[in-house]
Amino acid sequence: MVNSVGQPPSIIVGVAWLSIALFYLFNPLLKLKGTGSTWVDAESAPNISRRSWTSIVAGSNGTTDAEVIAEIKKNTRVPVIITGSPATAWAALERWEDPSYLASKFPDGKVHGVVSRPDGFFIAPSRGYHRKLDPFVSATAQDTIVGTAAVSDFFEPNGPRLYVTGKLDKDPQLRLLQPDVHPKDFLEHPVEDFVGAYMFLGSGSTANTHLDETSNVVVMMMGRKHVSLFAPTQWYDLHLHPFHHPRRHQSQRYFPEIENLAPSSVVVPWGVSELSPGEALVLPPFWFHRFRCLSSPAASLATWHVSPELEALKWVETQAPPNTIQRQLFPNEFSPPPRGKALDTNMGGMALYVRLLGEELLALSPGVGQIHVGDLADLTPGNELDLPTASRLLIRAVVTSRYLSLTPSMVEREPNLGCGPKWSTRLCPLKAKALPTKDHRDTRSRAHEVVSGLWEQLKDVDNSAGHLDGVLGMIFSDYIEHMATMAAGPTMVCEFLSCVAHEGAWKRTRSSVVL
Repeated sequence: MVNSVGQPPSIIVGVAWLSIALFYLFNPLLKLKGTGSTWVDAESAPNISRRSWTSIVAGSNGTTDAEVIAEIKKNTRVPVIITGSPATAWAALERWEDPSYLASKFPDGKVHGVVSRPDGFFIAPSRGYHRKLDPFVSATAQDTIVGTAAVSDFFEPNGPRLYVTGKLDKDPQLRLLQPDVHPKDFLEHPVEDFVGAYMFLGSGSTANTHLDETSNVVVMMMGRKHVSLFAPTQWYDLHLHPFHHPRRHQSQRYFPEIENLAPSSVVVPWGVSELSPGEALVLPPFWFHRFRCLSSPAASLATWHVSPELEALKWVETQAPPNTIQRQLFPNEFSPPPRGKALDTNMGGMALYVRLLGEELLALSPGVGQIHVGDLADLTPGNELDLPTASRLLIRAVVTSRYLSLTPSMVEREPNLGCGPKWSTRLCPLKAKALPTKDHRDTRSRAHEVVSGLWEQLKDVDNSAGHLDGVLGMIFSDYIEHMATMAAGPTMVCEFLSCVAHEGAWKRTRSSVVL
């Protein structure tokens, strides 16, 4: 973080800190701050339902196995476990029971993978252009520790804790296993949307809770794994990492660098189950999942296809703010604005845009607000909440979930992402230059255009189990963080969105909107 320049007189400092104290004391939004949640598995969560392949084929319009699985991936938005699928005939299910056979597929006598923690917990950073916070977060938030084990040790029941993953036809140490599995028989269809088949081979490891944007069918190949699933509508309690964090779309739960994590409330999975060889889990896009190896080693194959949800996410990330704001943005989008002055039109324009995005989304899809936040059962606009208030609370929920929850919270673990009195003299709420009426109209129009475009791409997606509502909530969360980064820089997203969500920061007049 960039520190304020200069030292104001002591009396000004005192007044500033008093303002901060009053802001935090009387701001009702801060009551949304949560302390976190513990996991509850098989004792409380329902079992994921199972269906036989025969029954699925009987109810399908497909005439081949490939057409049936393509229909499942296109239409299924509630997870289900398939038994008796064509995958039960794969040679791997029989051959891989022999450790010596598997060892022969690693000719150099070694297995290379990611090292798990002593308790078996595995986590790795995401990849891609989103990692703009790398210079500002701790090294442990970015590192993947790579290790090697002897084949003879890895395939023993209590072998070293390694997690091996890669694309089946590309990874140099996994492609020798490809002849034993036959995803091309049916799992790769429709071919035009196929992303890849990925092997996940673990020895006593647990993958961090995360989501994938693709449609996925996971076939258990060897051993047993326990799977916990969380619905997209549970995003608030799962506390995703910030949008530009190296661990984007991964939960902060079981964060491995925190030894004294002290969550309090309970997050019950949508469903749990144990997967046995030959069973196939249909995993829709944006469903949170955590796989834990119950045997060592254990292997599964995931086949990913492009989904409408992924296409919508990619589209919205390309959507720029209104032209009036684009002209006002700072030349370097990753540099924070100058310190020591009140919020100006640059900030005011983007703040208005973010607020109007929330209003447009909630007006079009009120179910997005049906999340549990503190004492509020949901944030759905209606008799008790008007659209501006619901939008403000939804934005605050994003900040609370990603930055202020857990003990310690994200901003406590990563000081550079602080969400406190770092605005120097620009404390919230502050007045800014009034936005002209035309800019207000243009901003509303752009917000409507973006939200309508997003809805157009997802309107046909099934909303069973609140799937679409949760997906829209997470896409909205990512997008407003992205916009906040453009306005204030990646390390001030929490502060900026906290100001946007602050009740006293918004006052409407006939001709303008001011902060």
